[in-house]
Amino acid sequence: EFIDFLHKEPATIDYKFDKLSRKLEDVEMHSSEDGNFRSYHWNNLTGGTCYFYTTVYQYRSNNKVHTIVGSMERILSHDTSIDEFADEGDGISKIHQFYNTKGKIVYIIETNRPGGSNFLVYGLQAVTIENDSIVPYPLFRNKPNRISWQEITDVNLHESSENIYFDNVSGYMNAHDGKSITWETQYDTETKTLRIPVINRELARIDKNDCYIFDGDYFWYISR
Repeated sequence: EFIDFLHKEPATIDYKFDKLSRKLEDVEMHSSEDGNFRSYHWNNLTGGTCYFYTTVYQYRSNNKVHTIVGSMERILSHDTSIDEFADEGDGISKIHQFYNTKGKIVYIIETNRPGGSNFLVYGLQAVTIENDSIVPYPLFRNKPNRISWQEITDVNLHESSENIYFDNVSGYMNAHDGKSITWETQYDTETKTLRIPVINRELARIDKNDCYIFDGDYFWYISR
């Protein structure tokens, strides 16, 4: 019902939704700074401790609002074999917005999803809007060696440009070990530095970050 409403009412991309009905109180919403890219997600209660989300993205292009349902993996891959109802969806933490030197707007979608009772799957995906479609944007350069999602599971994930979902520079697992080390990405607007947490091969978060600096076009890896 809510998805149908979003499809039928494109102006919802600008709604504040200050008062959601009790039926929709678990819907989490995030918008880009320019208001042209928005996400909605909620736990659809089909995944148990491995949360499965229903995710809806809205974006404005050429004065038209588009509404699309599914994880960013499904959207970018154009893979019709991924059934909409089997799609695990995205849990969205934040939508970051950057302009490159040519004025193109790039969005970084920060995602997270419980992969069980004791860990989280976290990732970043850089996208832009071209020809009224969401497309991957190769924002990250000279990436360090990181443990990939493919090394941890048997899932074959779609490669798109330089970006691999859940391993697009940041894909990592965070094992809750009782420590207070943050597992969130951090961006310093003054230094234009992005810090991404690192895990070891035991899937435990360690007190290190991969650091990238934004040069106006790309994020370049500088240190760990």
